[in-house]
Amino acid sequence: MEETLEEKLEVDIRREFQLERMILFSDAVFAIVITLMAIDIKVPEAEKKYTSDELLHHVKLLIPTILAYAVSFVVIGITWYRHLQIFGRLKDYDKGLVICNLVLLFSIGLFPFGASMVSHPNNILLPYIIYFIVTILTMGSQNFLHYYIFYIRPTLLHSPPTGNELIKVKKGMLLVAAFCISMVVVTILYYRIENPEAKPFAMMALFLVPICKKILDRKMKVKEY
Repeated sequence: MEETLEEKLEVDIRREFQLERMILFSDAVFAIVITLMAIDIKVPEAEKKYTSDELLHHVKLLIPTILAYAVSFVVIGITWYRHLQIFGRLKDYDKGLVICNLVLLFSIGLFPFGASMVSHPNNILLPYIIYFIVTILTMGSQNFLHYYIFYIRPTLLHSPPTGNELIKVKKGMLLVAAFCISMVVVTILYYRIENPEAKPFAMMALFLVPICKKILDRKMKVKEY
């Protein structure tokens, strides 16, 4: 028996409501993660009286924490913006989309941990490796979410994906691969360099990422978001 117009409308409204719930849940996770990182920026105790020099010293100690928060805020902000755009194109959802979205939110939830690691510098590479792993996991999970929607389940979209959107997905995957390769190179160089003062130069291998991005921009001719 065919569905009536009222039944189809009810199904569409229910589907739209469930999709809206997924978006609201995702936005809440993004907001909570940013808030948790901001809470980690602790001011000196108000009860104690500080001289200007002592207060300045405490502020200087907070600089790594503030920088870690700023970088993480930018990464999360870009991720949220892309998430906003892709979900604005959806008309439906399925189990695969929910799983991909949860994986992305899981990686976003690790940022407070990653930021706290790099905000306490102790002259070792491991905290930075952990932070970059969190970043790569976030980039990879978001790009796979886009891949799932545009390549595997394009029927979830209001309209078919454009050629430009498909190119952006491929470009994103290649950038994640470039990021992974650059981190492997950084790690190898860091532990191969014997001079402690020269070890920070191993981080220069991260310039592979913007170089790869430039090459991909020229090859793929893709417009930015």
